[in-house]
Amino acid sequence: MQSWSPVTWRGFRYLSVTASDSIIFKTVSAINRHYNYTNEGSFECSDQLLNKIFETGVFTLKLCGQDTYMDTPWREQTQYIAGDSRYLQKYAYYPFGLSSEFLMHYNILSGAWSQRWSPEGAIRSRYPTDYLLGEGTSVYLFDYELEYVIMLGEYYQYFGKKDALKQVYPNLKKLMTYFEKFIGKEHGLLSKIPGWIVLDHPDTYPMDLKDEITAMNCLYYEALKQAAIIAKTINNDAQQATQWSKQADVLKSNIRKWLWSPDKKLFLDSYGSEKCNQQTQVYAMLYGLV
Repeated sequence: MQSWSPVTWRGFRYLSVTASDSIIFKTVSAINRHYNYTNEGSFECSDQLLNKIFETGVFTLKLCGQDTYMDTPWREQTQYIAGDSRYLQKYAYYPFGLSSEFLMHYNILSGAWSQRWSPEGAIRSRYPTDYLLGEGTSVYLFDYELEYVIMLGEYYQYFGKKDALKQVYPNLKKLMTYFEKFIGKEHGLLSKIPGWIVLDHPDTYPMDLKDEITAMNCLYYEALKQAAIIAKTINNDAQQATQWSKQADVLKSNIRKWLWSPDKKLFLDSYGSEKCNQQTQVYAMLYGLV
């Protein structure tokens, strides 16, 4: 009798096994392994569909929490900083509370201290792998880099802890300096940014991503605000906080001036575009540009 098991995770709903006729299966089983969360929060209402959605979401979060957060146990099995891990942090806090904090420390510190940084100051979304998912992709995702800053601010909002944020503050300043390189002189907006732009990319309604992208500038606006809070509240760096706050105010004004369509009463996907996709409006509303 022989047994076999894979050395990596598998994520699946149904399992199909192909074998020759000479093999007789005695048993097939699966081990459900995940990070040792404790259930500290719950949700229940009169709508059974919402209850089921919450239950499914909690189960999914467990499957995506191993020794670190990962995007999925099915495909890439990768800790994406911070476009994926930011949301895992937010969502895991509600059912798992403080028991999820260790994974966030790992996420924050590995983003700051590992060899994720380029000489120019950009932060890689994943490390050490360099594999690409297709043409036009990159390990550097500018929106994910902005979300790393926002994630730091949200970590403080949820957990109220300062130590980890004090440790990564020099890295935060380095990243914010890197962003400034891409402020265009004509409109004062992020322009011609490098790397892979994700944001949201449904095949049915793709965003029109030209040089000055509205959603990306909305993210930058929020990143400046969160960075200012971290500088002032956690690191007692009033001068830096004031600088970032002023930059945020200027950027907000420029977004409204150059990326808003008075005729359509909507934000354009990017400067010079005629498209006003739903995703763009969500970014503007979420980060207070409306």
